[in-house]
Amino acid sequence: MAYLIVGGGGFLGANLVAALQENNDFTKLFILDPCFKLSQYTHLKINESNITWINGSFLDSDLLDEILPGIETVFHLSSIGHTGRFGASKHRDYVQFFNVTGTERLIEKCRIHHVKRFIYASSIAVCFVGKPIYDFSESDTLPPKEEYLDIYSETKADAEKIVRNSSTFEFRTTCLRFRAIYGPQDVCVAQKVVVYNITDGLKIGQYTVWNALIFALGKSPPKLFVSYDLVSFFVSVMGFICFELFGCSPPLTRFELEVLVTDNTYSIEKAQKELGFNPEKDNFKQKTNGSDEKQNRKSVFYS
Repeated sequence: MAYLIVGGGGFLGANLVAALQENNDFTKLFILDPCFKLSQYTHLKINESNITWINGSFLDSDLLDEILPGIETVFHLSSIGHTGRFGASKHRDYVQFFNVTGTERLIEKCRIHHVKRFIYASSIAVCFVGKPIYDFSESDTLPPKEEYLDIYSETKADAEKIVRNSSTFEFRTTCLRFRAIYGPQDVCVAQKVVVYNITDGLKIGQYTVWNALIFALGKSPPKLFVSYDLVSFFVSVMGFICFELFGCSPPLTRFELEVLVTDNTYSIEKAQKELGFNPEKDNFKQKTNGSDEKQNRKSVFYS
């Protein structure tokens, strides 16, 4: 079987490649990404000899016509707008084009070249709008378009709808809504169609998560706290300055703030039942304790 991973050159792609190789799931593997960084994830066992890296974009129609013949499964991991310069309002149209139109055109090409399966990396951003939610399931209705916190969330929801509506018996699609993607050496923080929430399965507080990381870095948790209103004002100001004036990511985005201070849990019952998904318990603690980061390295919290 031949697989194509679109946007597979980073952290998520590296872990996907390692898992596919471990299970001997393919005969040929192609990675379409302008940046190929798999070799930097030294903790993973990746054999690059049977991987073909294609330096290009999935927005290139002619390139897709060259790659897709013979491909059985496509993993679509690529999106923009969550962080970086594309979070600025002036890039709204391009983020829409990249995340939504690009996904739609990729699906069209997959159908033309008889791809059988399409797996889309979605996000809990499609259902979280800064309001408390508890055990949100795949069958629950998504929020209205005007309630989304940023263009990334809005376009991920639009793209997910396209993926879900494109599924047939000949071309099966699956959407995986990731809650958070993390791990060692991460530098970021039988139906026709199926959608699954993918989380660790544990309901934990934010301090449980961040304290584990802080201690792993050899630091102490902060003792001073500030009000939500003050931080919210800071986020608004820094968001404008960083995104609109300097074209870079702010220290904290509006979405990141709201997801930090708002209860939000997601049901994984469907993924467990239909995919056999069995998350590792207390996985964040294991990942931070097992990290090869030096404890005297400066953290994101302390200088």
